[in-house]
Amino acid sequence: MIRNNASFDISFRTVESRTDLFELLEFAAKHNPGYANYMGWLEKVEDELSREVKTAILGKYYDRTISDLIFQQSKTDPNARELKNLRVIPEFSNRYVPRFMLRQIEGGLGEDFDYMVCDALASQVGVINFMKSCGYVPVNLIKHPDDNQSSIVLVKFPRGVNFGDIEE
Repeated sequence: MIRNNASFDISFRTVESRTDLFELLEFAAKHNPGYANYMGWLEKVEDELSREVKTAILGKYYDRTISDLIFQQSKTDPNARELKNLRVIPEFSNRYVPRFMLRQIEGGLGEDFDYMVCDALASQVGVINFMKSCGYVPVNLIKHPDDNQSSIVLVKFPRGVNFGDIEE
């Protein structure tokens, strides 16, 4: 619940302790987006965060977790940073929390890495539209035969670079 007075305390921090990791995993488990084997994926995330393959950020409103963001260097393209998970509770989704978190991991775009990449279930129209409003462009559709769903892959390049400008 958002407090009615004008003061507020929203903070963001990188997951660094076991306590942070537990909070992240608990929050992410409560906000399952409907992916097949999501809980198995979270177990893998726990291992990869411990080994620093992935990085995560928690968003807090006072002491309450309101958002998470998980990202990594792409395993298939070392020139890409890959957004793996971005969750924000509904009452904070229109308060620029997701956009702010996303902007923080895009900070080295064009310098530390060439592009951002992510995917969303094709049925998650709101997520896809949000990513497009942040400058991401749909580039591929991937069908998942195991659960009859499809995902849309989206990318974001530095200003002035378009998907068609990239040479293979």
